[in-house]
Amino acid sequence: MVLSPDGGTMYLAENNKIRIINRSTAEVNALIGNSVDNYQEARTGTNARFSDVSSIDINSAGDTLYVTDRNNHRIRGITISTQTDFLITGAGNNNDDGQTANGYQEGAKCLNTFTTGVSGCAYFDNPSGLVISPDDQYLYVADTANNRIRRVTIATGATSLIAGSGT
Repeated sequence: MVLSPDGGTMYLAENNKIRIINRSTAEVNALIGNSVDNYQEARTGTNARFSDVSSIDINSAGDTLYVTDRNNHRIRGITISTQTDFLITGAGNNNDDGQTANGYQEGAKCLNTFTTGVSGCAYFDNPSGLVISPDDQYLYVADTANNRIRRVTIATGATSLIAGSGT
């Protein structure tokens, strides 16, 4: 979960969905996602699909959420006002294709790429944590199954290794 910059709203990731909690009224509403896990890009509301959102953060303007879509091996964004998701970076296997390992490769986002080893694509393997930089330019991601910490340039989806050898 994460608080909005003004502290009035809490965003909670649970069961492949993101919920909005108004802290003054305790009202809980759906933002995006569905209990049925899968992967689809650029979907809105309950039509959006994730597979194990394991980490969430928010930009300083409070208008965009960033999530690790763990079992889909991708880093994704959510525009709060339109309840729409979008790909930040990542490619390869997704949770519904029966594959488990996704591999490691530095690169950038590759829309609609569901195979591994494509040149120029960034590959994550079960990313489990992320945090946004204070200037809202980068995400730092724990690429768990690859045993690495990586930096993602939000504007381009380009990745770079920060730490870790893969073992």
